[in-house]
Amino acid sequence: MNKPKSTCCIEDCESSVVAKSLCDKHYRRLKRKGRLDLMTEEERFWSWVNISDPESCWEWKGHKNKDGYGRFVSNKKRYVSSRFSYTISKGDIPDDLLVCHSCDNPSCVNPEHLFLGSYTDNNRDTVNKGRTNPRKGDNHPHAKITEAQVEEIKMLLESGISNKEIAERYGVSVSHIRNIKYGHRRS
Repeated sequence: MNKPKSTCCIEDCESSVVAKSLCDKHYRRLKRKGRLDLMTEEERFWSWVNISDPESCWEWKGHKNKDGYGRFVSNKKRYVSSRFSYTISKGDIPDDLLVCHSCDNPSCVNPEHLFLGSYTDNNRDTVNKGRTNPRKGDNHPHAKITEAQVEEIKMLLESGISNKEIAERYGVSVSHIRNIKYGHRRS
């Protein structure tokens, strides 16, 4: 007859016991550190934050994604650190809203710098603060020619040189020259 498995003795832990009335996670922590750090998820979160005065940004010291937003794992679920900060400080976040930063610092988790907004609100805030980077012309990472070269090409087209000849001269396709000729967007 199978004996029912007991659960870990740590409060709110539902995992099965491995040894010494502890689950695998808590048993490994006890062996590794010689003690059980029984921090709450909230305490664990704030331990990764460089908290200074209430007016300043509170920088996330843990893992960050490529855009500089902090990452935090709680109960096997991944969070953006600013969303976790907002949730534990101010409450739940409706599914259709984002957590926006008044400070424009992606690694900031100061609840006073965080507010809820829609995608439209966030995009409007980005434009109003001048943080858009239109990737056109020379600023586009795939640009094959400069704005000055575009002007040269326009003059060559006006002088009657063929699209093919201009394309070969500048190392671009004939359709690229045609797009310049008719004023279409270019990369």
